[in-house]
Amino acid sequence: MSLKSFDKFCEKIIMGEPSSQKAVFDERQNQLRRQHTIESLCVFGGSSFLNTLIMECGLQWSESYAAPMMLLAALSFLYWVVRNAAKGTLFGVNGTAAVAYTGGFCMAMGILYSVMHFPSSEEEWNTFVISGGMISEDLLIAITLALYFTSGLVILIAAHRFKKAEKLSKED
Repeated sequence: MSLKSFDKFCEKIIMGEPSSQKAVFDERQNQLRRQHTIESLCVFGGSSFLNTLIMECGLQWSESYAAPMMLLAALSFLYWVVRNAAKGTLFGVNGTAAVAYTGGFCMAMGILYSVMHFPSSEEEWNTFVISGGMISEDLLIAITLALYFTSGLVILIAAHRFKKAEKLSKED
């Protein structure tokens, strides 16, 4: 093995095989993505604070504290995806592959976990929406999974549109 091929071998080990799958963003995209990330974290933090305050003051509207937080996290992620898709910062300059995998994973997670999570007996369906005078944890988790599916769908639609626009610009 020559020294040059050994260097290539070491580079593949260090950098990993799918090094071309990593998203690369220009400076404008980095700044806008950072701004959108801060916005979505502020939305999540503010809504989580408000939810916790309401539930601690005796107006507990959900069975658990964790399920509403998961719902708020899914809403914040969807907000982040939509903001980045609208501003053109969802995908890097090297293509859509890295983010499209995330979209596919979000869709698969939404489908697979919802299939496993839905009630199987009539007794479980009776407490699926309201349980003990409060919104059921199961309903909130089902809505959360639907939001993750929606986020993945938005990502894949945006990736398709990005590729189509890129193809049209190369033809001109």
